[in-house]
Amino acid sequence: MIVAKQDMAGLPEYDNHRLVVKVEDESVGLKGFIAIHCANGAYPALGATRLWNYHSEEEALRDALRLSKLMTYKSVLAGLPYTGAKAALIFGPKTQLHREAMFRAYAKKVNELKGQFITGTDVGVSNKDLDVMCEESSYMIGGGVDSGYFTAMAVFDGIKRALKVVYGTDDISHHSFAIQGLGKTGYPLLKFLVKAGAEKIYVTDVNPRKAWFAKLRFPYIKLVNAVEIHCQPVDVFCPCAMSHSINADSVSQLQCKVVAGSANNQLDRAETGALLFQKGILYAPDFVLNAGGLISVVDQYENSKHSEARVLEKLKKVGESLSTIFETSRRENKAPNAVATEIADKVIANYVQADN
Repeated sequence: MIVAKQDMAGLPEYDNHRLVVKVEDESVGLKGFIAIHCANGAYPALGATRLWNYHSEEEALRDALRLSKLMTYKSVLAGLPYTGAKAALIFGPKTQLHREAMFRAYAKKVNELKGQFITGTDVGVSNKDLDVMCEESSYMIGGGVDSGYFTAMAVFDGIKRALKVVYGTDDISHHSFAIQGLGKTGYPLLKFLVKAGAEKIYVTDVNPRKAWFAKLRFPYIKLVNAVEIHCQPVDVFCPCAMSHSINADSVSQLQCKVVAGSANNQLDRAETGALLFQKGILYAPDFVLNAGGLISVVDQYENSKHSEARVLEKLKKVGESLSTIFETSRRENKAPNAVATEIADKVIANYVQADN
């Protein structure tokens, strides 16, 4: 069912989205939204599917709207021609009981969009779920691609670029880090930092098992309570968990010089980026820095099977975009997230004009 534009007009996340549909099948517990942000000619919109314990349909809708727009920005700044989309499915009482049937029903709903929306796995959706969806739909990507690894690789490179700007050296061994979240991107990032010689690393995860597993693997890292991770006196804070970890309150508690991580929507609002800038903290915009996963699944989409060599070559665009943003930020005395948004908006405006 298409969601009418007037029903979304009052939502702050609504950006005149091209298409938003509600997907629902009560018999298997399917309920949620697919949001397509905008279009660029015949190119489809790409964005993963999220299954989360949303408290209401409106919360799921707003998440789909917000993340679909973010995906467009991410794609543009990674030099890709695809626009953004997102699916936000609501975890309910029937979901686990009918999980396989629910994902089959969802995949069939994706088919109804006839290739406008290409999707894969996000928070709450496993590779097993993806296998089920692939049996029902050809519009699925990401199987066999370790997107978290490539995301972490791009974040690691971005951290080095940020350190070079702030400290004049990108030698990881000279710096300290705090990682919030040890999931499919945070844990690989931890391994990259350890391999590069970082000796002072604080970590946390809402799942204690993940934190203790990391501690067993790397005994010298320090485990920190999740509510205190952003307060640690480190050079780099790495948000690699859920959204909005950087807000007016947390900015005042930060003791770092760089914020660079893999989480989406790290800032609760754009103005928070200005607060970081005023405090002298260099922020690597999340929708630039965490594009490695998108790049890797796009390579698979375009070539049937991804190539690590091709992906690594394409990852260079992330670093190049980030360096341009940092330099423009310095030259124009403007927050990096504002610079990145302006660059992306110019490209997106051309998409919209062509579509009209």
